[in-house]
Amino acid sequence: MEATLTRWMNDTIAILNECTPDVKGGMGGAKVVLVGSGVGVWVAVLVAMKRPELVRGIVGIGGDPGMCLP
Repeated sequence: MEATLTRWMNDTIAILNECTPDVKGGMGGAKVVLVGSGVGVWVAVLVAMKRPELVRGIVGIGGDPGMCLP
């Protein structure tokens, strides 16, 4: 019931903000390439629109072009 594009976008941004510095090498000013399928494509697009400084690119597979953005 609480699964929404906005929630998934915010969760993804939280992961990028808080978890990736712990990964070997961390973000260190680097950008990520988001990979998504189906709804994941739209989550990636929303993340890139809201936080473009975090995203280098998007690999989208099977995103529904008819889906409306919030």
